[in-house]
Amino acid sequence: MALRPPSDDESVWLYRNRRSELLATAEAIVGCSATAEDLVQESWIRWDSKSYDPAQAFLIVRRIVRNLAFDWRRRTKLERDFVESGLINTAAEPDPERIHLAREGLRRADAALAELPNRTRQAFELRRVHGLSFEEVGARLGVSNQRAHQLVRNALLHLDRRLTDHET
Repeated sequence: MALRPPSDDESVWLYRNRRSELLATAEAIVGCSATAEDLVQESWIRWDSKSYDPAQAFLIVRRIVRNLAFDWRRRTKLERDFVESGLINTAAEPDPERIHLAREGLRRADAALAELPNRTRQAFELRRVHGLSFEEVGARLGVSNQRAHQLVRNALLHLDRRLTDHET
């Protein structure tokens, strides 16, 4: 059986019907509902951009959620341990090369965001910059939670494509 990318109908169905289970899985691991939402969204992007057997979709997305959640928890613990041990000085000034690379990355991201339709860009900024929930984003834009999620997902996919294009 040839594998294919999931169709929009499959993605929407899985999102609407199983999202709460994925959120519960992530939140049980990371202990934070906002982080769980971000991890589920990241999982969605990873799943939606690959070719998988549609019959295994939920199991695959749930595995991606669990892997990302455990990675997040492990990374957060390591960062905390390094800061507490004094191996990382959080007050240190970054070197000029890092400052330049960060500014260049921000410039490219800003240009990519400017290419987006206004509503998609607004949804992204409300969620990722201002930290609003998808419910709050939807209310501000006058769309459903699912549509707010889709708009942010579209923005992230666009950013990923544009920023990846510049790396090669």
